[in-house]
Amino acid sequence: MPAKTEAAGSAASIVLGLMGAVDPNKRGMFPAGIHDNSPARRPVEFNVTFTLSPGMGPEAGPVYTVPAGQRLVIDGFSARITGPAGQRALVALQSWSGGSGQYLEYYPQMQWGAVDPNTDLGLGTLSVQRYADPGSLIYVSAQRLKAGDGTMIASVTWSGHLVPLG
Repeated sequence: MPAKTEAAGSAASIVLGLMGAVDPNKRGMFPAGIHDNSPARRPVEFNVTFTLSPGMGPEAGPVYTVPAGQRLVIDGFSARITGPAGQRALVALQSWSGGSGQYLEYYPQMQWGAVDPNTDLGLGTLSVQRYADPGSLIYVSAQRLKAGDGTMIASVTWSGHLVPLG
């Protein structure tokens, strides 16, 4: 497995890792021009962690640029959010290309529970199939549902694979 690369941002710590071998016989539904059974298909996984300060403001950042000649297929993502009791947040994946944005997935359906009397934990996993074209920027964001005190931590992981075009 290749070494992981870490980059630090003001609001997030991002980790990219290429995962191990994939089953080249796995097939899904793809737009024309994508060859899912290509041995060149490369799995990709990202994890980004945001610290949500008191208040309402969202934290967001670009985490990946789709390489030239490749299409990114996002297969799923998960989120883990901890924060003060009674406070909630949501996460989103967004793609930016050609000066405009498009939500790939908005995920407010978290399962919430108490870790202790002062801390709540939200967990969610979603299986999706979303696409991003070459050159697209993939953003991840997290935001409180209402203004609140105390710090919240949101960790989002998405996984997928790159497929050569043509």
